Amino acid sequence: SSLLSPPPTPPPAMATTGQVQAAFGSGEDVFSRAFDAAWAVLATEEPFSTMPEPEKKLLATQMMKQACRAQLDANLDAKQKRREGILNGYRDYAEKQGITWRANAAALKDRGMDVWEKELSDIHQEAAKRGVVVPSYYEVAGQGPLHSYAEGNCNWEAAFDAYDAFLLVHCHHFPSLSPQGCFDAIHADVNKRLLAHVPAAAGATTVLDLGAGSGTSTFAAYRAMQHLTGLRMVGVDLSPHFVAVARHRVATGSYPGLEFCYGDAQALEPLGFGAGSVDVVLISETTHEMPLAVIRRVFREAHRVLRPGGAIGWLDLNRDQILADNGVANLANRVAMDNEPYFDEFLQLDPVAELGAAGFVVQDAGYPETEQVKAGKVCSIRLVIATKQASGL
Repeated sequence: SSLLSPPPTPPPAMATTGQVQAAFGSGEDVFSRAFDAAWAVLATEEPFSTMPEPEKKLLATQMMKQACRAQLDANLDAKQKRREGILNGYRDYAEKQGITWRANAAALKDRGMDVWEKELSDIHQEAAKRGVVVPSYYEVAGQGPLHSYAEGNCNWEAAFDAYDAFLLVHCHHFPSLSPQGCFDAIHADVNKRLLAHVPAAAGATTVLDLGAGSGTSTFAAYRAMQHLTGLRMVGVDLSPHFVAVARHRVATGSYPGLEFCYGDAQALEPLGFGAGSVDVVLISETTHEMPLAVIRRVFREAHRVLRPGGAIGWLDLNRDQILADNGVANLANRVAMDNEPYFDEFLQLDPVAELGAAGFVVQDAGYPETEQVKAGKVCSIRLVIATKQASGL
């Protein structure tokens, strides 16, 4: 297919989904079943009947989310219990897959909360000196509810959980591999395809990972790129708790040139990244947590900091698969539960078109080469690799 349009999606019946989509299945309450039934009738009427199916389902999701949120907010205790149930369901399933989620989180906690709090204070002081400002969208969903955590990404529970949560949501892509092996295989393929468009730098190579979280994808990228001349890789995230955990992992391993800092991917100047100062930008599985306007600003900022000829790699959920395989109540509940409060906006994102609008030239658009893709199934994640046009071209 053309790089200027989304890759074709195979029939929905061929899809394979992970634990997050399963957690928000429709039909789990009377309200959701009633809405899905009513929508099935309404969707056959004008003007809905002539709309493309994905557009129709997205519109229905946006119509339903406020009603879902009002229903859930009418009993906040029940809403919080459901969030806790979702998290514990993830943990239970992860441990059946051999991911020692609870033990790993406990080991980080056992390091001593006084130590963690001192490092958190240091990160806040660094940010204050740099003039880092927390954007309003993140105050709502980042410091506020996100991913079933009442305090979003800005708490120790989420930070200690993050690494294993990433392993869980990827493990269905390579059923024959361990969860860590699956994650590594996905990112090895993504990084190999990205590196094919990264020309050798004359001097040191600077790589930014925007929305790096606790560094799960950053460490995978580091392993793929550590051969690059004078590598400096910087993971940037708006959660100081995640940054603290990522720095701890750096300190307990051997990662020369790898660092993490607290900052906003929309505004990289306070972190010292001027125009044309970066060779590679990674944005891995973070844009589904952002409003569409923020995603566009992040893409433009990535274009600003990249040098001419530099490359960007984007990896996130496959909206075509999401819309094909999930009912309206499923999608609306995912937003209304504040699991991903901006998810309906993310589902409007055409990454190929938006990267092009930000000034990039798209070089590769498709799916990671997973076992499921090779078996002809729909992949629940997709990637786009693009470059900044070289000077004089």
